[in-house]
Amino acid sequence: MRRLLPICLLLFASATHAQWELTTAIKTRSKFPAAHMGSAQRAYVLDNMMNAILRTNDGGHTWERMTTLAINTPNALHMWDDERGIVVGSGGSLHITDNGFSTFTSTTSGTLGALYSVAFANDTLGLVGTGAGAIRRTTDGGITWNLMASGVGTSYTITDLTMPST
Repeated sequence: MRRLLPICLLLFASATHAQWELTTAIKTRSKFPAAHMGSAQRAYVLDNMMNAILRTNDGGHTWERMTTLAINTPNALHMWDDERGIVVGSGGSLHITDNGFSTFTSTTSGTLGALYSVAFANDTLGLVGTGAGAIRRTTDGGITWNLMASGVGTSYTITDLTMPST
């Protein structure tokens, strides 16, 4: 009986272990700094090499390039749901969508340059981190941004932010 239990556990673990499957490549080389899986079918990925936002509607089997952001390399992504989201990039601009990046509105964070991280607590309260050690805060869903004290020097890059949900 003692031998049967480990064998049964091993068989159960191997039967329930998730499997990864290689899908068709979008191109020969890629750099994806952020991803968001909103549901079992819909997901978004930022593509640094092509300065683009990619979307899948079939769980990752196929991907479509939603938009190219010209010279603004995308660095971070926040999605409120499957349709509404924001992307920040090294050009200092923010791209906000309400239709899954079929279209988007661009704004700027001010004069602090490259943006490397974004986080929202709810639909309106959010933060972005810059390549100049600064944090900017919004209370209107990303329309306007105010400079906050970060406590670090301008030689630092704020690469990751998180906020609790409210």
